[in-house]
Amino acid sequence: SMAALLNATKNTDTYNAHDIMRTLYPEVSEQDLPNCSTFPNQMIEYGKSQGRDIYYQEGVPSYEQVDQLTKDNVGIMILAQSVSQNPNDPHLGHALAVVGNAKINDQEKLIYWNPWDTELSIQDADSSLLHLSFNRDYNWYGSMIGY
Repeated sequence: SMAALLNATKNTDTYNAHDIMRTLYPEVSEQDLPNCSTFPNQMIEYGKSQGRDIYYQEGVPSYEQVDQLTKDNVGIMILAQSVSQNPNDPHLGHALAVVGNAKINDQEKLIYWNPWDTELSIQDADSSLLHLSFNRDYNWYGSMIGY
């Protein structure tokens, strides 16, 4: 998600997940790198190292805030946690990229991209529950703003 947001807001294609993870975990083997997770403090530090003023915001941003940030070309990352809270689940946390917003049939929607998918998803703007394509529900608990 960091790579997608940085590529979009900087109008480039130079960022990719592997290189970002390699920067965050320089001592980890290639074999173990896919098992590493990113944490909010790492996301902020990496964004700042790329010239972005990243900050954490609790909860889901409002429809109006997403509208303004999108117009200002400021990226928003979704921080989500699995609703199941199964301690054996390797995917308890997940990050996604907000693409924008839209009014569909007079209902406010947020549009996001899941890096595990090839298509965009649409979310009610007033809901924090994300139904992801791999049959897993996540709670949108916070956002990283500024990518």
